[in-house]
Amino acid sequence: MAHLLGIDLGTTTTIVARVDESGAPEIVRDWEGEAITPSALCFETATHVVVGREARAMAEDAEHAFLEFKRDMGTGVSHPVFGQRVTPLDLSALLLRKVRTHAEAAHGPVDLAVITIPANFTNAAREATLEAARRAGFAQVHMINEPTAAALAYARGQKQPLDGLYAVFDFGGGTFDATILDVDGDDIKVLTSMGVQRLGGKDLDEKLIGLIGQKYSKLTGAEFKGKETMSELQLTRWDVEQLKVTLSSRERVSVPLKTDRGTLRAEITRNEFNEAISTLI
Repeated sequence: MAHLLGIDLGTTTTIVARVDESGAPEIVRDWEGEAITPSALCFETATHVVVGREARAMAEDAEHAFLEFKRDMGTGVSHPVFGQRVTPLDLSALLLRKVRTHAEAAHGPVDLAVITIPANFTNAAREATLEAARRAGFAQVHMINEPTAAALAYARGQKQPLDGLYAVFDFGGGTFDATILDVDGDDIKVLTSMGVQRLGGKDLDEKLIGLIGQKYSKLTGAEFKGKETMSELQLTRWDVEQLKVTLSSRERVSVPLKTDRGTLRAEITRNEFNEAISTLI
């Protein structure tokens, strides 16, 4: 049986699945045994690259760490790394190569990879993603719009075939799509899709950092200098993301601010956060 791999190459996380011997989909856990892998890379040298969870943990202090590079796919953006320049295409290829070699070590050579992409991706971004997969060593690659993949997954779990117009809202880590699909069983057509290539969970995190900055300045009288102050307070972006998640189930969170006056506590309420992100929503 052919070895088929499906890859959700996300802005903040990547998820991989395969079709098993019985024809059913199953998640391929990564090299750390996790189902979800951070889309993060860190160059320790020009030739040694750390990928995934460890790279995200290193990102706060490392000079050559990269997150959310999917947002710049198909653009002219590049970054200096140990005397060379790397593009989002290069970074995606490195991530996909790690995914491929891990999956093949566990299940054998991949015959076909299907990669999901935002429906509002530019042609340049689509071509860059396809080229990244080729460079990663995938012999055959197909791409599918994320809302189409969502509709197929939803349809698979229904007792009756889908028939009609469906709206799919895809608010991801870095991009947002709103798509209208015309569905007749397994025949799915994208009628229209609009979205924002720079709108997602990362932007909500930035708003929360802004709130933390306001609380910090009010408590200390000092200027909040973004990443510099966050480092002094020993707060990482991962910490901020967890605070955001907590505000989904609790009305308020207490943020520890480690200053030279000791640890101060800044309280942020869900209402404050909702107000801060209201323009994005």
